[in-house]
Formats: sequence, structure tokens, C-alpha cells
Amino acid sequence: MTARVWALLGTLAIFGPLHAESGVLVKRLPSGADPARVVALVKEVLLYREWTVVKSDSSSVHATIDHNQVVANIHIQCVDGTLLYDGSASRTARVSNPAQFQPTVRNAANIPERWLAFLRRDLSDRLVAIQETQ
Repeated sequence: MTARVWALLGTLAIFGPLHAESGVLVKRLPSGADPARVVALVKEVLLYREWTVVKSDSSSVHATIDHNQVVANIHIQCVDGTLLYDGSASRTARVSNPAQFQPTVRNAANIPERWLAFLRRDLSDRLVAIQETQ
């Protein structure tokens, strides 16, 4: 029975799906804000918060982070004066047993809300600067 449990946990660790989520990162961008400039600010904020920008274009950014046993991916896009995000995350958990074999299991998780709050705050601060220069 124990071998079956470990086999199941191993299968989930390798093939388990990531939890997907989406939402609004910034509800209203400054009117007339150039999407390319907004995306440049998004990249700056992500890098400041230690995300790795994987891919970007004139209206979106893909980034990833591996921090405190959480691996997260985020796609931020500028759509109709709003910054939207789609993301997924997984959390590492150690499973212990009496034989001291401790496999690592990745569990589906949300991007920590505080990470999203930090991105929102930093983006809002930088977007105010765009509004003031227009």
C-alpha cells in the first residue's frame, strides 16, 4: 500500500497541473498612455520585484519567479486601458516517511496575493509618473 501512495505522489509531482488564475492588475491606465510605454514600466516593476522576464511584445509581458518554494508564471497584457494578468503557480512540499525518504511534491497554488499587491502598488506609483508627464 505504501508503495502505491509514493507512486501516486511521484506521478502528481511530475504531471500535476498548475493552477491557473486571472484578473485585473490595474483597472484604469492613464488616458492616452502608450501601451508600449506601459509594457516597459511593467517590465521594470517585474525586474525590480525579482521576476525574470521571459518574453515580451508591444502589449504584453511573460515572466516567471522561483522564490520561497513557490514557482509562478504571469502573463500581463495591456487591453483597452486596463492591465490584465493570467498566472499559475506551484508550491514545493516535502513528504516525509519513516524510511527518511523525502521526495519533493509540487502542489498547485495561487500566485501569493502579496506578490500581486506589490506589483499593483509599484505599477500604480510608476503610472502616476506617466500621467504627470503627459
